[in-house]
Amino acid sequence: MVMLNLEDAATYLGQSPEEVKKLAECGDIESYNIGGAYLRFKKDHLAAVKQKIDFEQNLQSRKPSLRSLKDSFSKRNNKAISDNKPRLVERIQDFWYFNNFYIISLGIIVALVMMILK
Repeated sequence: MVMLNLEDAATYLGQSPEEVKKLAECGDIESYNIGGAYLRFKKDHLAAVKQKIDFEQNLQSRKPSLRSLKDSFSKRNNKAISDNKPRLVERIQDFWYFNNFYIISLGIIVALVMMILK
């Protein structure tokens, strides 16, 4: 088990020591206080955080700019975009899938109330 201090952890993650300390304070990085004054990090945990940071930075670099998105959408045909809209049958199926418990419960409650009032 390798423990790194704040400066070593910052170098390993490619972040500033202040940023690493903020991440530790908010719980994004598991840290250990030694003697109440020294912050230490397990290298295994930092490896997972580094992988996450690298993944997010990779996603950021791949995101196209707003202008290129706008241009690509403006070039599309409105008919092609409208073909992707869910049809009525699909919308009803989705509604039933997500709300069937409530619909069935309402039916049972109505039936019980009708039986009680008779």
